[in-house]
Amino acid sequence: MRRDSHLLEDIRLAAEDIAAYTAGMRLADFLGDSKTQAAVERQLIIVGEAANRLSAEFRAQHPEIPWKRLTQIRNFYVHGYERLRPEDVWRTAKRFIPGVGRVVAALIPPDEDEQTE
Repeated sequence: MRRDSHLLEDIRLAAEDIAAYTAGMRLADFLGDSKTQAAVERQLIIVGEAANRLSAEFRAQHPEIPWKRLTQIRNFYVHGYERLRPEDVWRTAKRFIPGVGRVVAALIPPDEDEQTE
């Protein structure tokens, strides 16, 4: 479970970064900002890679998270990058990832150091 906890933390942090990068932006702003597009794409890849590395047992215990879709998004962003549309990145970042981030954050066990304080 320790390895899974670290991977969940990676997903949570990537989701938070995506939210921070796109905070206050509209689609038009995003379309005009290639640096933010690249940063969001990178974090989406991290989410998918971490989801893929979670143990099969953990993923099976939490079917409420679309693990397969997260992995498919990662694979498309890495291997199908030439077909990647910024509008789709925006939609994924703003509509899909916030919910995933919230659910994943709730699955992260409390830090043992925090429990002893």
